[in-house]
Amino acid sequence: MDREKREFDWGNITFLALSPLIGILGTGIYVYFNGIHWLEIALFLTFYFMTGLSITAGYHRLFAHRSYDAHWSLKLFYLVFGAAALENTMLRWASDHRIHHKYVDTDRDPYNIKRGGFYAHIGWIFYKYSPDPDAANMNDFKNDPLVLWQAKYYVPIAILAGFALPAIIGLSVGRPVGCLLWAGFFRVFFVHHMTFFINSLAHMVGRQPYSDGDTSRDSWWLALLTYGEGYHNFHHKFQADYRNGVRWFQWDPSKWLILAADKAGLAWKLNRTPPLSILRARLAMDLKRTGEKVHFAPHDWRERIRAELEKRKQRIELAHARFVEAKDAYIKMKNDDYKRRLKIFERRFEMQRARWKDNLSDVIEQARNFRSPALTPNS
Repeated sequence: MDREKREFDWGNITFLALSPLIGILGTGIYVYFNGIHWLEIALFLTFYFMTGLSITAGYHRLFAHRSYDAHWSLKLFYLVFGAAALENTMLRWASDHRIHHKYVDTDRDPYNIKRGGFYAHIGWIFYKYSPDPDAANMNDFKNDPLVLWQAKYYVPIAILAGFALPAIIGLSVGRPVGCLLWAGFFRVFFVHHMTFFINSLAHMVGRQPYSDGDTSRDSWWLALLTYGEGYHNFHHKFQADYRNGVRWFQWDPSKWLILAADKAGLAWKLNRTPPLSILRARLAMDLKRTGEKVHFAPHDWRERIRAELEKRKQRIELAHARFVEAKDAYIKMKNDDYKRRLKIFERRFEMQRARWKDNLSDVIEQARNFRSPALTPNS
């Protein structure tokens, strides 16, 4: 169906308008007259992380992408607190997300960024869902009893876990309304827009180190707001990986939650993209960007440089392969000889990477010599 002809979903519009009003204004008024209790802040943070991570580590990485398997108890946690995030049933959320990846940046993408940042962020939710033949793309969960339970009782689960539970906890200190406002309405508003940023800002700002085949981008600061989902370019390139922040220092609490679940025996079969595939994607983008920067140079020179860079690229890949082999051997043997060998191959790989960056800079500098002042547009 043409999206221009879709009907407004007044239920969604009303809720998305009223929940921020109650969450911000209502909480503000309550604080003005009653102050702030430590339990309200503690519950806000607790429910913020439980519901947000249930969307990112659960709805997204477990259910939509099957990037790992999980124990039924962890699935139940995700389904209960994912419902409390009030972003639809898991089946509907994950189905939309699979369609997004299949048709990214096209009219069949549910939150197509090319229709504008507001549309991708929240505007697409203002419309009634148009039946799509890909709605059957969640058949892998059609017989899962927990999933079917959540789909059937989504609204009462959302109300009980997202609103009633914080209010009941608040009774212990005589502040049920305050806890309801902080951990219920204000938290819902906050979680909504933090996760909505993944559909909007993660396709608008940042770098594309792995692929420029779509609009997805990596942004470290956006990862801080989105439970690690800001490394969106990596995710679109390697969808099945349970990580978004693939490097150890990149902020990705969803990845750390999954790792902790793995250590506890609650998750297994964590899917990791081979390091060589990640390296090759980055090197391919380096080559492509360098080629774009020297496009004005003579064809013969560009072809010669490309051939040389390809050889150097192969050297990096070989150095990386030897480094990985040495790392695996050290993990297996754990002795000083293998540790020294690992350090040697690690240094060689890092040297090759440093030379690669220098090579690319030299190529761009050399290409500038082909620009003639007499041929510039302003001459």
